[in-house]
Amino acid sequence: MPKRNIFVRQENSFWRAEGKWGRFGLLGIFFTLITVLWTSIKPWEINQNNNITHEHSANLVDLGLWYGFLVSLVICLLLLIKWRKWSLPKTHLKKVNKERSEKSSSPYYWALIIFIVLFGAFLRWNLVNSSISWEEYRTLGGSSEKNSAIESLTFSNNWKGILWDYPSSDKSHLLSFAIKTSHSIWSSFSNVETSQFNEFSLRAPNFFASLFAILLIGMLLKEWGFGGAGILCSFLLAMHPWHIERGVLISPDGIMIFLILFNILLVTKTINDQSGSWHYWIMLVLNQLLIICLAPVGILIAIGFMICAMVLVIHKETHYTNRSFFINRIIASHALGLMAFSPIMFPNLLQISEWNTIQTYAYEYLGNTLDSISKALWGMPFYEPIEIENSTIYKNSISNSFVNNPILTSILILSSISAVVLGFIRTWLHKEGIAKILVTISLLATLSIFLSQIISKHPQHFFVTLLITPILIFLSIGLIQTLKIFRKKHVASVLIFIIFLFLQLSTNSENRKLTLNLPYSPQKEINNHLNQRRANSDKSINIVLYGFGGNLMKLYHPDSRVINKTEELKRVINEANIEDQELLILVGYKYFNSLETQNKEALAFLDSNKMIHVSRKFIALDPMSQYEIFRLLPQKN
Repeated sequence: MPKRNIFVRQENSFWRAEGKWGRFGLLGIFFTLITVLWTSIKPWEINQNNNITHEHSANLVDLGLWYGFLVSLVICLLLLIKWRKWSLPKTHLKKVNKERSEKSSSPYYWALIIFIVLFGAFLRWNLVNSSISWEEYRTLGGSSEKNSAIESLTFSNNWKGILWDYPSSDKSHLLSFAIKTSHSIWSSFSNVETSQFNEFSLRAPNFFASLFAILLIGMLLKEWGFGGAGILCSFLLAMHPWHIERGVLISPDGIMIFLILFNILLVTKTINDQSGSWHYWIMLVLNQLLIICLAPVGILIAIGFMICAMVLVIHKETHYTNRSFFINRIIASHALGLMAFSPIMFPNLLQISEWNTIQTYAYEYLGNTLDSISKALWGMPFYEPIEIENSTIYKNSISNSFVNNPILTSILILSSISAVVLGFIRTWLHKEGIAKILVTISLLATLSIFLSQIISKHPQHFFVTLLITPILIFLSIGLIQTLKIFRKKHVASVLIFIIFLFLQLSTNSENRKLTLNLPYSPQKEINNHLNQRRANSDKSINIVLYGFGGNLMKLYHPDSRVINKTEELKRVINEANIEDQELLILVGYKYFNSLETQNKEALAFLDSNKMIHVSRKFIALDPMSQYEIFRLLPQKN
């Protein structure tokens, strides 16, 4: 039997205390990081010898990797020095009584939630298969000079470009990874060439994330003891026009909403877990890292959730040992995550100073904070931006609804605000920790829009994306609470509930119908129309795509020509007259084309020329994407 060292306590020994294999693994990582830093290219070597790398972006990646590994080494060293803090044995955790969450063995609740999810999929199916808009095209990198449009849309570039090419704040590494994976799966099962693309495969990550969000929000409320509110909240999210539209498009919004909900679930699990296990903490940190990879604002979201978790621990745990355990576990788990993430994050951080300016090419970024709150609460803006007031697409807004039905709209606004306040009060009284998490998300949403206004060159905010979760949860809890207003008159309570629900759904019904009946962008419909005209025409048809949106249309109709100058447009028209060709000129995104003097002259020329008339207009859900087909009339002999 080995002799025990009586001068050293077992729990004070780095080599013998509980959890030693975790510390040994961390020690192995420490020596591995030293080896990597010693053998890799040093920053001073890159500066002294320009022949090591030729591209500036490659230099930034090498520099970022080295500094990232250095930060990981420092964090690893600190964790090893402070091992007693985070490696506290689980047996020291004092057991406390905790309330058991309401759980239902009835299958009807989950059957109803699944039905709502399937109904949500039906409402989103039209948009997920519609043509790609210019906003999505640019998000995918379709306007990049490094790759062709198809290569950018399908992310044919290597994984290094997906992880470390960070040209602007709207580049999302997690979204790029998810789209590349989804498109690769589609390509392999469909046996098609990699040069082809499919809208569903590109939007599938957001589509499924939105459906899981509908499921998860019902699961969360059921876990918290608000079963009725869970069904209502899932239904409202499934029917939410903004979530139907933005949740499936190629943007970080749909995935962000799902990750926020999953983060809420993991925070509640980690705080309520008394076993001292690491698995919930590791899952929480991994989800935090995914949020950071999704958008730059994810760093603030991760910090906000970490601070919120600490506040919840301080409020919940009155015993010093328990409080110390959870606080140290929060710090240690996030330190481990930062240690693992630093080599990926630092190459991107070094590129922030070289970000390209984001153009406000979509009306999603127009409007103000009031519009954003209205979108989160009712799924539509408070008023229509000036840029789309003259659009042929009528999208309802709260201001338009107020003009048409001032009494009903006033009732909707007042009752919605009252329900949100009532839901907040009830949540704070019965589930204070949950209320604090939801308030934290609301504060992060406000911070997001403030930062967007300060950093005017990069006006991308996630105010609606973040606010939609807490505002719908409070609204649903408040609405269910109205059923208890008249305790002895259940019929009156149910009637009030039904009236409000009817007002909520009828006010935004026009916007929801548009998502079912219109594509988000009309390129597929235009391509079918052009192919039919070619098939029915005896002459050869010359098709020209002018200005902003021309490259996007060329993806769907390759047998066309993109021009961007007025002189070139006039030359094409003269050639068609000389050769007696049928000429079709497609112009889309008229508002954005009119912002440039060159394009404004071309539009004025097309409108004033008597030999050119508009033969067809194509509209879509995105009011900016309207296309007009100008036809050159044949000359009279």
